[in-house]
Parts: sequence; C-alpha cells; structure tokens
Amino acid sequence: MILLSILVILCKICAVESLSTPAGNIKAPSLLLSPNQRALANAPPFPRTWVPLASVYELDGARPNKVQFLGQSYVCYQNDLSDETSWTVVDDACPHRLAPLSEGRIINVDSNGNEIKLNDLKQQQQGCSVNRLIECSYHGWAFDKDGRCTRIPQATIELQQRTINNNSKCHVQSYSTHIVKNVIFAWLWPEDCLQFMQDEWRQPEHMLANLGDETTTYTRDLPYGWDTLLENIVDPAYVPWAHHGMQGTRNDAIAINMTTPSNVSEQGFSCWYQDRTMGKLRSGDGYFRAPFVSSFEGEFQTTTTDDKPLFNLTTILIPTKPGWSRIIIYGGPGSSGKRADTGESTKVTKQMEKAKKRKRSLFFLILSRLPTWVMHQFSSRFLDSDLAFLHYQEQERMKRQVDLDGYCIPAPADRRIAAMRKWITKYAHIPSLEAVAGKTGAEKQLALVLPASPMDRSVLFDHWSQHTDQCKHCHKALDGINTWRRNTFVIMGMSMLGKFLAARLVIVACLAVLRMLFVAERSMTKGGFDHYKNH
Repeated sequence: MILLSILVILCKICAVESLSTPAGNIKAPSLLLSPNQRALANAPPFPRTWVPLASVYELDGARPNKVQFLGQSYVCYQNDLSDETSWTVVDDACPHRLAPLSEGRIINVDSNGNEIKLNDLKQQQQGCSVNRLIECSYHGWAFDKDGRCTRIPQATIELQQRTINNNSKCHVQSYSTHIVKNVIFAWLWPEDCLQFMQDEWRQPEHMLANLGDETTTYTRDLPYGWDTLLENIVDPAYVPWAHHGMQGTRNDAIAINMTTPSNVSEQGFSCWYQDRTMGKLRSGDGYFRAPFVSSFEGEFQTTTTDDKPLFNLTTILIPTKPGWSRIIIYGGPGSSGKRADTGESTKVTKQMEKAKKRKRSLFFLILSRLPTWVMHQFSSRFLDSDLAFLHYQEQERMKRQVDLDGYCIPAPADRRIAAMRKWITKYAHIPSLEAVAGKTGAEKQLALVLPASPMDRSVLFDHWSQHTDQCKHCHKALDGINTWRRNTFVIMGMSMLGKFLAARLVIVACLAVLRMLFVAERSMTKGGFDHYKNH
C-alpha cells in the first residue's frame, strides 16, 4: 500500500513537470551557487523571470559571445551544429585563473576528444558524433555544453580524471536556456525555475506574445543605464524632436492625449495614447511587460474608417551593467494577432491584411529588399540621435542625486514616465537612488558611481563595440567591403598603366567606389549626431 502511494505521488510530480516545463534546455539546479548566482542573490530585489540576453538572428554561433546582466558576465555559443536553437550560456570566467572564456574559441571534437577542423566537419558529421566545446585560450582548459571541464592540458590523464570527478571547482556554471522569437532567454537566478513555471508573465512566450514567428532584430549596447532606457522608450513626446528628419519632423509635435497607466503591478502596466508622427495621427495601446519588454500596438488615423495602416514596435530592454544597457529592436512582420495584456487570441482582420499590403508601397518594397546590414546602419543612426543627451542626462541626475522628484513633468505625455519610475522603485531595485535608500556617506556614494563620461564625445558612438562586433550580418558586410576595396585597388592600378580616356574614367569610377566603401565601413565602426546641424 505504501509503495502504491509513493508511485502515485511520483506520477503526479512527473505530470506537473511535463505540463509546466517549456521547450528548451532546462537544467537541474546546482547545490553550489556560482559567483554570478551569489551576486544576483545578494543584489537588490529584481523580478525573477527568464532573462533575455541576445539575438541568435545576429550572433555568430561558432564564436564565444560575451553578454552581461546586472553587472555579471556570461558567454553564449551554439552547442549543436545541426540545431540553430540549441545554445549554451555559461559564466564568463575560466575556473583555472578566471580568464574570460569569451576571449577563447569554440572547438569541434570527435568522440575521442580530437579536434576537427572546419573543412573536415561535413565528412565527420556523416559518420561520427561531433561535440562542441568552449576553450579557454589562456591555458587550453575546455568545457562542454553543461559547463563540465573536459580537458586540463597541464595535468596527466590520471590527474585530469581525478580532478574532473572529485573537484567541483574545475567546472563552470551552465544555465537553462530557451530560444523564443530569435532571442536567447536564460534562467540566471539561484532559485529553481520550476518554482515559477505557473506564473505566465515570467515566461518568454508571454513577454513576446504579440510577435509573429518571422522576426528580425537589431541589437545595440547603449552608454546609459537601464532605467534611463526604460524612461526613454515609453516616452512618445520626444520623437518629433530627437528623431527629426528620420521619423517625422518637429512639426509633428502636438499635445499628446494619454490615459493614466492602469493595472500597475509587478507584471508591468499599460495605457492608451494618441500622438502624431510622419504627418499622421496615430493611436494605440502601449504595454510594458515587465521587466524587459515594451511594445506599442497602434494604427494611423485616416479620413476613412477602413484599412488603417498599422504601427507596431516591440523592444527588449536589458540592464547589463551600471551606466550601460542593451536594446533589442524587433523588425519584420509585427503582430501575431494576440493582445499583449490578456494573451487572448484575436483574428487578424481583413482590414489589417489590406493595410499591410497597402503599406508595402514602392518605398517599403525597396526597404524589404535591402540587405540586413544596411538596415542595421539606419537603426544605428536612429539611436545615435538621442544617445548623447540620454547619457549626459543620466550623469546629471546622479550628480544631483534626484529621480522623479527632480523632474518637472506636468503634461499628460509624462504619465508613463512617472509610472515607470514608480514601478522601478517598487519592483526592480537596480543601482539607482531608490536602491541605496538607507545608505549614507561613502557607502551611498560608492553605490551611485557611474562610469565617467569620456573626454572625447565621439567615444559614446562606438558602433563597432556597441553593435557590429556581435552581428554576423555586419561582419560579413565588412569582409565584403575589404574584398571590394582590394579588387578596386587592383583594377585602379591596372588602369593607371593605360593611356586612353577609358582608363582614366575607370580610375575615376574606382575612386568613387572607394569613397562609398569608406562611408559604409565607417558607419559600421563609428557614429555620431549633432542636433545643431539637423535643421
């Protein structure tokens, strides 16, 4: 009878776990916390949800990619050549001497641990299993997708086996991962993720419920903090001014009609508002699906009641480290026909379909045919236009040691900003004035420290480190630019040997090509924006 009761209980546990566990790489919690997990456990309270880190649409899975969250560093890579959705996330520190694994390399080995060169992979895949390891380039230690150490070159075989089997310090912490809408989500918290599976709002599928399956992304690391980024993304009033000439003009600025954000809770909030952009009135609902996703789902107003063009913008906002944040902007087809606040499915009406088709005019048709790297340059330019004053605004706010009480926000357009600040104060105590309440003296000053503003303002607009370095599309474009430049110099050199007019015309054409290549390359490495020139 007792045995039967035990079997019934085990069956119930298995049934619950099978229903609540999402698709993905779910790992059993470790009894020992890693330094990163201890740091998050001791940090000010933050909502326990799956954490978005990066977009697999942009990352090169064959190299280590450094990512950060709340001041902790991690590294991610694709661990299965045959599965683009199989990614590993581990702490970015080799346990040997704490060198960053993100400075290492990804190696492919056979079942005997022998490294396979890339040109041999196709042959090996047909007959042998291929394992991917991350290798520390300092001393050659290697780790599998579960963070288990598999190689210590400085030790004998016997010592390696004894260390690997008996010394847990030689392994690196690996985390559960889940790929949703091209974004890597990881469970980085010390608590077991299964404790929170019943809370829908903590799951990636709920955060991105309004998106269709065919999505593209653009990622940028920004030199200002997460709270500043949240304030900016929920503020519709700045668009005509900060993005003049890119999304409408200053003449679009009007008194914005906005409702007071409702349903404010740990899960976020929503509101309705109406503004004008690109010469057209638009209205819709703005959602903050805490703690990472902001979306606006609206439509442009027209003289007719049918076929109103849609406007959908969804962004993921990630606190990476003090004074820095990451934004992932979704492009491609927008709404999936699901409402973000309730998750209830609604059919995409014929009017919406017609609106989408009509929007695809010649201009939109051309945009859809542009290479991804070109679209990324437009996005970089767009974010450049408000980057400087957001960085310096944050510095000034910390210097004055003020938050919401230091603002003058009398208009209805500021209601979302006030709601966001209150939400941060109550639910997400990132390093800010709210997070250091009760601290005094040197301890308070230390907690408020932000990275100093660079002496050279242009450093703020470093497109290479903020985007291009971790974008495979832009990397490929840079390789193409170098090839074109090399070939252009060869053609120009050969033309210099000619004495005819045609040869001289070829030289002029080559110079024009070199100029275009220079501009394209510079846009992927450096940026900048001067509003006094933007009339």
